[in-house]
Amino acid sequence: KHGDRSFAGFGDNLPSLAFADCQNELPENIKKYSEHFDWCVQGTLGLAAPKSKNSHQRLAKISLDSNRIIRLVDINWRPVFWSHVKEDDARK
Repeated sequence: KHGDRSFAGFGDNLPSLAFADCQNELPENIKKYSEHFDWCVQGTLGLAAPKSKNSHQRLAKISLDSNRIIRLVDINWRPVFWSHVKEDDARK
């Protein structure tokens, strides 16, 4: 709790799903380009939104199936995105 930053929200009272990480959408032919990927860097905020959750899951599968793409996941939990999850449960 000490030193943890706080999230002030979005300007103009925009909903949480207006955040860019919640708008990720991959083209259907993304796997064709994955042969050029060395890294896959993903954040967890996009998993809170149905639209981008699919993209995150597809990228994870492509990375894992490749056996060579290094995957880095930035774990970030904020109640504004995960209102259906208790903070204590998220910190476990």
